[in-house]
Amino acid sequence: MVKNFEYIIIGSGFRALITAFFCLKKSKKVLVISNSKNLSGVLKPLKWEGASIDKGYQFFDGLDEYSKNLLEDFVGKDNLTDFGYGAASLTNGKIYSYHAIPFWPYHGFLFTVSAILQTFLKFFFKQKISKKKNILSYEDLIRNHPSNIKKILNKACQRNFSISSDKVSFLSEDFSPFLCYRLTLFSDKISYYLKKKFKSLDRIIAIRRDFLDTKSYSLYPKRKNMGYVAELMEKKLRDYGVVFEISNKTKISNENSLTVNTDNFVFNAKQIFLTTELDDTLQFFDEKLDLSKCNYYVPQMFFVFKTDKLVSQFQYIHGNDLNYFINRASNVSLYGEKTSDNKCVIIAEVPMSPNSEYWKNPEKIIDKIWDELKIMKFIDEQEKISKYKIFKAEKTFCLPLINFDSNLRIIRNLIKEKYDNNIIIPAAGKISRGNYIKDLKNFFDE
Repeated sequence: MVKNFEYIIIGSGFRALITAFFCLKKSKKVLVISNSKNLSGVLKPLKWEGASIDKGYQFFDGLDEYSKNLLEDFVGKDNLTDFGYGAASLTNGKIYSYHAIPFWPYHGFLFTVSAILQTFLKFFFKQKISKKKNILSYEDLIRNHPSNIKKILNKACQRNFSISSDKVSFLSEDFSPFLCYRLTLFSDKISYYLKKKFKSLDRIIAIRRDFLDTKSYSLYPKRKNMGYVAELMEKKLRDYGVVFEISNKTKISNENSLTVNTDNFVFNAKQIFLTTELDDTLQFFDEKLDLSKCNYYVPQMFFVFKTDKLVSQFQYIHGNDLNYFINRASNVSLYGEKTSDNKCVIIAEVPMSPNSEYWKNPEKIIDKIWDELKIMKFIDEQEKISKYKIFKAEKTFCLPLINFDSNLRIIRNLIKEKYDNNIIIPAAGKISRGNYIKDLKNFFDE
């Protein structure tokens, strides 16, 4: 028997759940197809010492007013707290408050003067600082950056992703604050003046959020975890009549109508949303596209520690420093759960190749990780390691490779020719949840 739906979403996690919520505003005939009972995706927490802990920093961060109101409508205003922006950056062993990307002046006077001179020379000689013509890789994106900064950023790509900068898409700059295209070279006041005065410099100069003219929000379920939010989302969707189907063999066809075949049923739809990674979308089409892989999953280790007390005001600190293992440390119990014995939890995210010595023997660097947390001022100088656990994940977030854009164009061309543009791949190649919401809003507003 064929079942009819207005919208079908294929995927799981935040993207599938929020897409279903958007669709509900247009129709009650909504179906979500996933290959797993776990609809939370990456929002599903780790369990340790009686606490449910996010896999690193998982805030709804940098939201505009519309996105904030939408999430509060979805989850319930009482279930989300605006914690404000709580990041800091560790650059050359020094902490720069309320800024996640590198603060380059911490590398010293000569380093900074050289970087500023190179930046202005490119500007005054009218070189194209940020135009993305013929830019495919991250290496291409930063080719006009100051040479001293470019050298660090190319090494940072290998350190943070375990893959070289010539292999990942230029889009990867959004996946790590260390790799941000914009540069913090001046104080906030000077940066603000230059950005307002010169449009070309505005594209490359960074500034702290507090000096921007726009309001943003950072939402989190206070004293809980993001898995709790995913459960609330799923419950609301079910309560409003969204149907959920598990299928390991899902195929889309468009002969007489737009159809989805699953393990057990056949469904008709007016539109289909694919919220999986781009490589995974290929399995849903009968058409065979000869495309090389364009997604890469970043391997990381999570070092989870118990501490006696909170000593830092920051939600997280980014280790924008090649001399450190930690990419990001999260002050979990500042906003989330504590252990069953009321101890605080800190997580250190350490990017590492599974082929490395430290991946195989992470205990060798446990003291170094603890010392780095002290440098980040996340723990008291006198505190000793009490209890910890190391979680390894060969696949964390998914990075677009250099051929991502070309693959996306080919797939969208197939969708246009064979499926009348009734298959949508929202916010392809973007990691921000706020950007994903904006992309859906633009689609449904058209």
